[in-house]
Amino acid sequence: MATNIYLALMLLILLLILGPLPLLLAIFVNGMPIFGQVMQLVGIADGQFLISWFILFTIVVFATIFFKFSSFNISRERLKTFAMILNPWLLFIAYLWLRFLFSDPVFALSSYGFFKIFNFSLGIFVIFLLLVMFTMKTGFSTKHFEYGLFFIGLATSLLLILIVLDTGMEHRLVIFGGNPLAVARNILIGLIACLNILYFKKWAFLFIPIFLIAAFATGSRGPFIAALLTLYLMMMFRYKNKALFNVFFTVIVIAILLYNYDTIVMFLARGSDSFWHHPSIIARINLYDSALVAFQENPLFGVGIGNYQNYGQHRYPHNIILELLAETGFFGVILFFIALRPMKTFNLHYKFSPYAIFAFLALMFSQDITGLFLLVLSSILVLMQRKNLLIS
Repeated sequence: MATNIYLALMLLILLLILGPLPLLLAIFVNGMPIFGQVMQLVGIADGQFLISWFILFTIVVFATIFFKFSSFNISRERLKTFAMILNPWLLFIAYLWLRFLFSDPVFALSSYGFFKIFNFSLGIFVIFLLLVMFTMKTGFSTKHFEYGLFFIGLATSLLLILIVLDTGMEHRLVIFGGNPLAVARNILIGLIACLNILYFKKWAFLFIPIFLIAAFATGSRGPFIAALLTLYLMMMFRYKNKALFNVFFTVIVIAILLYNYDTIVMFLARGSDSFWHHPSIIARINLYDSALVAFQENPLFGVGIGNYQNYGQHRYPHNIILELLAETGFFGVILFFIALRPMKTFNLHYKFSPYAIFAFLALMFSQDITGLFLLVLSSILVLMQRKNLLIS
């Protein structure tokens, strides 16, 4: 029952708030779009490939209807700038497909590898549609996008808090059987959107506990740590001209961490006596070691997309850099950072940088290539903002 209420609430919010392409935004923030979740819930499809095709078809239909009733006027210079921003990511995708098709001959082509690249490529197509809308006077702007992320995160948070009040926090809480990491990321992305929209005004600080309590209830350590670091950096930048405040705030943060040291260790170790002896930590360390072993097999080009699973105990190492090193080698990582342009993307002068920072930090703990959607989108939005291409 809670599943259907949550799903109906989320879809209603998207329909009311976000305009003609509401479901375009629900999407690949966590690699599994709401389209896919809906189809699984109603039993239309179990296979991820069919879900992906259905998503693509639906997006094209929505986009066609929307664009048909919109008028677009774009200069050649603006189009050229837009292409220059997007092209490095297209080059990165092309390389991923090459490393999938021409991977290590010892391994057969991996269906998981195909799924990863296909979904990532599909996500880039969605990004392209979003960027078109953000660039033109379509009545659909980046503000609508941020409000969508905020309301999705807030609706998720409130529902989780209701569950906490009803059942307590004896186990990791999720919504409609989803992955707790994905739920936590949706919540914390909503928190960043909240701070961006309200710009650290009083109302923003009223929402912060709601988001953090809900994220804490999921027991997802990686996204929680990534969000706290991102919030700290946002706060430092917000008050960058007040050195005394920054020092005082930093001291307060350290004092809170030290005072709650036992609680923090218990959260990170999930009740275990030792953080480093927790089974999930040991497993992560083993995954990282396996990624380095795979990287050593072919340091320049990697062992091929989807082939890390032949070395580790999981399909991916839960660290995006190690995954790229293992499967695409140095060359793939270089192309990734050329496309990402971290010196610009992580510059907090731009409103979309916090999303990029959070997404990158979260990817250090979990998800594979399919989880790059938010990082790619936010990095491109930063560059478009630098070029004054966005309709705010």
